[in-house]
Amino acid sequence: MKRTLILILVTVVLALGGLYFTRNLWMESELPGEDAVEATSVVVTGNNYTSGTGWASHSNPDSAVLKAIVASEKGCSVEPEVTFLMFSNSFATDSVLATLKAHYPRRKFFGWSIVYDLNLFPDGSNRYSYHHVTAMSLRYPYLKTGVASGTLDDDTTNQSLVSRAVEMAYRDAGLEPMSQKPNKIILISDGESKEIFSKVSDYFHGEVPIFGGWIEGDKIANFTRQVHGNNFVMALLFSEKNIACDFRGGFSLTRNYGRVTHTRDGVLYEIDGRPSKEVYSEWCGRPVESIDTANWAFLNFSTLHPIYLKRHETGVDYYQFMHPTLDENKNLRVQQHFHIAEGDTIYYAEGKYNLLINHLWKQPEYAIINAPETRVSSALVFCCASYPVSIPAEQHPLMAQSLRMSLEDKPWLLTFTNGEHGYVPGIGNIYGNLMTGILIFPEP
Repeated sequence: MKRTLILILVTVVLALGGLYFTRNLWMESELPGEDAVEATSVVVTGNNYTSGTGWASHSNPDSAVLKAIVASEKGCSVEPEVTFLMFSNSFATDSVLATLKAHYPRRKFFGWSIVYDLNLFPDGSNRYSYHHVTAMSLRYPYLKTGVASGTLDDDTTNQSLVSRAVEMAYRDAGLEPMSQKPNKIILISDGESKEIFSKVSDYFHGEVPIFGGWIEGDKIANFTRQVHGNNFVMALLFSEKNIACDFRGGFSLTRNYGRVTHTRDGVLYEIDGRPSKEVYSEWCGRPVESIDTANWAFLNFSTLHPIYLKRHETGVDYYQFMHPTLDENKNLRVQQHFHIAEGDTIYYAEGKYNLLINHLWKQPEYAIINAPETRVSSALVFCCASYPVSIPAEQHPLMAQSLRMSLEDKPWLLTFTNGEHGYVPGIGNIYGNLMTGILIFPEP
């Protein structure tokens, strides 16, 4: 009896140990631990060009940064000219920059930190890590890049800050300021400098397409090769070949619309002379008072029930989507950057997570429609952070797989943003929420 009892206890202990081991093994495969090292890459290279994306996770920023860069240039036949570096905001920016200066003193870097732990990767996988770095390294014979960053302060106007950064970027590209116009501009900023976008656009008289977005968080920081700028980072792209692009949202339009009759400071108090919450509730088929405004619940809801402005210029229709929030009285609120005024008509749209995934799959095709000669070599993708919030976690792999298929297994880097800006032919540079933008670099 005693021996039997001992055998039972041993069996239970072994079983529990096995469950513990299995649980930890599963957890490590889902989210790398503090000392885990993981790196992967997708690289395309030729005699005179290279494009590659590398991803690495490690609690030590030195290791994560270096492994991601090495992965992004694995098998390269030529040294990359510029590396776009997206890193977790758990890493100190000064530490990341020190690593780059020590190991790559002549390489151009365009870097920014993000608050999201979800990473989509060109091999069609998705990974979660709180200590991650994604690097995209490029060199094309047709492309020159110039990078610069900036920090807002009380003594500098936005216009003078932009002018200084643009001149810095020109010189970084080896060009005299305004000796030629860039073909495209990439701009990433923090929540304090959203207006920088319009200043950069105005600097070039609205004639140069600007892609990117702003990222909001506690420790967002940007940097270039030598300079740590707290508020924005930009890259001027001077290309002899067309860099295909597209900027739009992925929602179904409805027949619901109304005229704004009372608004102030971004709050829409009345639509068609009625409280905005009543009108929006009718459009959605659900009282907004019943929706929790805490823990992202209303954001999840409004992402799939957005409103939009319809713009019509030079024969082009364009839809500028936005997800409303609620003020303390449940009135609809929108970001003031949309400049909605009394008398404006706003429209209602609907979305489903499968539509958003399909939109990611179709966007490269939209970009190439206007540049049919383009053969994809690599791409930069800017995606509203509300997309993965609204798409169930078990469907996140489909986001990466959709882009992998539509970009033909070529390298790409995707960053999530809290607000997006891009260019629409016939309309120009515009700002929006719930949008995605893409730049496609062609083969030489």
